[in-house]
Amino acid sequence: YDKSGAVVDTQTVNSDNKTVTFKTISYTQDDVANSPITYTISETIDTEKTPNVTNKSGNITVSVALTDDGEGHITATPTYSNNGTITNTYTPDPTKAKITVTKTIDDYIAGSDFISCYCRTWNVFH
Repeated sequence: YDKSGAVVDTQTVNSDNKTVTFKTISYTQDDVANSPITYTISETIDTEKTPNVTNKSGNITVSVALTDDGEGHITATPTYSNNGTITNTYTPDPTKAKITVTKTIDDYIAGSDFISCYCRTWNVFH
């Protein structure tokens, strides 16, 4: 987005799933007077295609400083917030596990009453 909130360009992430390349923006002498020119890069996450992914770092602000060398050449130098990086967080859905154990008793004497008082409660600790 530019400073007026207008969308300048829309792109999707490249095949490396890490970078986004926006179109080249041309500047004229008239733009030099308005330098620096600020843009906001935001990410829209398709939660149907990438469930459990959220944008952790927020938007990136790009400030483009324009300088005229006085000989007909304009130089554009971009500066990025967050080092030009948007960080995503993946949080998997919670899951459950059924834990089952088997109890055996060594040297058990069939019909012995003393076994009935042991191990009524089993605990799982984390």
